[in-house]
Amino acid sequence: MHRTKVEWADRMWNPISGCMKNCSHCKCTERGGTFSGDIRFNKSMTDQYSRDGEVFILDDVFITKTGQHASRPFGFSPTFFRYRKKIIDELKTPGNVVVGYEGDMFGPWISDEMLKEVFDQAKGTQQRLLFVTTFPERYEALEQKGILPEGDQYWYGWAVTKGKTKVPEIKGHRFMVCEPLLGPVGEIPEEVEWVVLGADTKKYKDRVTPKEEWVDGIEADCEKKGIPLFMGSSIEAYASNPKKQYPEKLKTKELSSIRKGIYETDCNACGKHGMKREMCALSVQYGRGGPRYALGYLCHDCLDAWIEEYKLNDVPKL
Repeated sequence: MHRTKVEWADRMWNPISGCMKNCSHCKCTERGGTFSGDIRFNKSMTDQYSRDGEVFILDDVFITKTGQHASRPFGFSPTFFRYRKKIIDELKTPGNVVVGYEGDMFGPWISDEMLKEVFDQAKGTQQRLLFVTTFPERYEALEQKGILPEGDQYWYGWAVTKGKTKVPEIKGHRFMVCEPLLGPVGEIPEEVEWVVLGADTKKYKDRVTPKEEWVDGIEADCEKKGIPLFMGSSIEAYASNPKKQYPEKLKTKELSSIRKGIYETDCNACGKHGMKREMCALSVQYGRGGPRYALGYLCHDCLDAWIEEYKLNDVPKL
């Protein structure tokens, strides 16, 4: 499990991926065909997978005809990667993990039995699991069947791109993901514990640019009701007052002194202290293909100043 580019989470866990809705604004569909190999030929290798209706099931890593590992052998078709279940147990540091984000694991094509396998694997985890779906009614059905897990580490989100929303009637933590924001959103229900905003970043003909009044309306409603609001970098330019807030129960806990030495550092220019992942690593390489050695870290402001001072025009600004 790697760190994720989803700004409001620390990591991503995809035991189930893919979707059948074919939404035009879905960014995950662009990645569906990468690291797949020849999808048509992959489907002919029936000795490596089984099926449950429209869902492909992999008990082990899929190996293509050329001997390569395919992480998405069936593209964006719904797939249950059963061998990925245990990945959640490998994480040692508590954090916010978004689950099944590369698709919709609560779609009607995914069976209750598959979801129960994932939930059972996550029992006792120290991670805070963030689920997101376009089928929030599935949460209610799973809770009625006694399958939906309860506890502070489980957060159940649903996608709202525009218009009014109905909060799923479940016992767990609930949050809204307006990513991408495609129109004005109605009043935020008071039961919502967190709101995430993001803009439409997929490159396609009918891409929607968010209006400032849409964003400011959500910000004002959240401020009034005391609901934390997280704005992704894609939508900050359309906000009068950008915010990156988390609910108290999702805030990262204080690291031990040992782990601080691993994950935190100081800027070598100004001395600013922060997380390594939020700074720019400097390294030197001796000769083409030679060993690379870490020199230190610079904060973004110092890196920009260094680029300007030495007129390094080929270095992109971050």
